Amino acid sequence: MMFIHHVRSGRHLLSGGLALLMLCSPAGGLLTTAHAADVTTYNSSPALATILLFPFANNAGATASAVGSQLDDAIKLRLNAIGSYKVTSYTKFLPSVQRASVDNVLSQDDLAKAGADPQVSGKIAAQVATDNYLTGAVETFTADPATRRVKMEVSADLRSTQTGASLRTIAFTGEAGPASASDTLQTVTQQAVNIVAGKIVSSINSGHSEHSVMAASQRGHSSAGQKFLIGVLASSLLIAILSNSHSSSNNSNSGGTTTTGTTGTGGTGVPTVPSPPSPP
Repeated sequence: MMFIHHVRSGRHLLSGGLALLMLCSPAGGLLTTAHAADVTTYNSSPALATILLFPFANNAGATASAVGSQLDDAIKLRLNAIGSYKVTSYTKFLPSVQRASVDNVLSQDDLAKAGADPQVSGKIAAQVATDNYLTGAVETFTADPATRRVKMEVSADLRSTQTGASLRTIAFTGEAGPASASDTLQTVTQQAVNIVAGKIVSSINSGHSEHSVMAASQRGHSSAGQKFLIGVLASSLLIAILSNSHSSSNNSNSGGTTTTGTTGTGGTGVPTVPSPPSPP
């Protein structure tokens, strides 16, 4: 019975140890969770702030007809690249806008004022469920074909969807000229757009804490530590199993076969059979 007990204990120890190793493996999740917590320590930035970007209006005339869309793309690209923002470009074909229109939450008049009226724009942003919304306009634009120099003035307004309060009211000038003889007026215009977009994004992002990414060396130390811990646990498990097996073997050899009962024959484990009574 004692031998069976030790065998069962060894099995339980083996099962428990294997379960522990499974938990400590990357697939098991124990060390993965600890590793994730380590990453969180180094990358504790908040959730992405969502922004609804309305198309920038053109107040500068026909020569700037394409500048607004160029500016929209440049701003969206730079905000998303920061890693702190998720930008959605407004269009009346957004599913949430379509549903709100069908449900008469947004009227056709509302859609016509999108981006131009701050209050209506906030109403639309609430339906899209973004934290903030950005509106703006190209105020002035000049392009000299002879010198291929471009200059523009752009205004922008970042507002909270929940309160409608203005978070950033900004205006910037962008100016660019040809960097080489092969630069066209369109190339220079894009350069000026990029300059203004960079200034707008920097202003929006000012005061926003930068993301801190765990260095590659730290990731390596974490991985090495994980392997070391698994090795220690495996070694401890093996020692415990061998120790338990040795103990079981000793107990077996020192009398594990001895049974209790009537007078025995001394360690054979076979009880003495009484002699039948003598006949009268």
